[in-house]
Amino acid sequence: MMTPTGMPVLVECKLWNNPQARREVVGQIIDYAKELQRWSYEDLQRACAGRKGSDFDLFRFMASHASNLDQKTFIDSVTRNLKDGRCVLLVVGDGIREGVEAIGEYLTASGALQFSFGLIELPVYETPSGERLVTPRTLAKTTIIGRYVFGFAPDGAPRITDDGANDEPEQDDTVDEAKRLISEENLAFWTDVLGGLDLDDRSQELPKPKPNETLYFWLPANRGGTTIRDNWITLYLARSTNQIGIFFTGTRTGIGGEIARAMMPELEDILEELGPEARQTEPKSGKINIGEAHALGSLSDPDNRARLIDWMRERANRYINVFRPRVEAIAETLG
Repeated sequence: MMTPTGMPVLVECKLWNNPQARREVVGQIIDYAKELQRWSYEDLQRACAGRKGSDFDLFRFMASHASNLDQKTFIDSVTRNLKDGRCVLLVVGDGIREGVEAIGEYLTASGALQFSFGLIELPVYETPSGERLVTPRTLAKTTIIGRYVFGFAPDGAPRITDDGANDEPEQDDTVDEAKRLISEENLAFWTDVLGGLDLDDRSQELPKPKPNETLYFWLPANRGGTTIRDNWITLYLARSTNQIGIFFTGTRTGIGGEIARAMMPELEDILEELGPEARQTEPKSGKINIGEAHALGSLSDPDNRARLIDWMRERANRYINVFRPRVEAIAETLG
């Protein structure tokens, strides 16, 4: 769906029959949002026309349902929202019982997407006369989901800093110049890291470079014929703590947590394979993180920047080699 302000709305409808479906549907709708972020306005118009008929025009359709809608403003708004991953995600079911805390594990792993999320339950009741009554209710809703940068303090405890995604969106003519320069620097850094990245695992999915301080390598695995994406490797720049780092983690609950906990008997071997800087920590959230960090320094220094890029490439390759086979193997044993 689409709002008159150009905000895409994705709706996933499910019969809430089993706990596995409840967990997977959240990751599924986030995957839809990630795919939509790749689209342009023209892609959206083409898809709508493919469903509605070749003469269908998205703007004309919206204008017929909303008064005083300006074409340029609408198209620009849709384009900007698609590019930023800004959308509304609604999961609609007949009996949603998933805890909001558990749902949050999926939402915080969504990287650069900036979405509002809602759980809507549509319980169906049958009256004595045989008619059916539907009583919609909103079980959970969010504002734009925040993104966070995870770093490791010298004592091994993680540090978490908000990268500002909870702030109100800024207007184009009031964008802070310093933030713009940092975003450009981030984008250039991740572009260079990925551009020369030579992974041993050729099947590993590569992320798209983003202007934020984090980059995610998803570690999909097969469980009972279903692909799950509950574990990942995070690469980050944390200017607030002057650190650059990498760590493996997963969702606190659900399959991601089970996989991470199943690795603990192998922790000594894992740390040995990763190298002497790697260590395991458990943040307050209860997740298991295994990673490392060191001083960031200045990205404006060409020599330092080149060293950081080389380090990040080597570490990403090593972490993928160490964790992806384990994630896949453990997922298979979980059935």
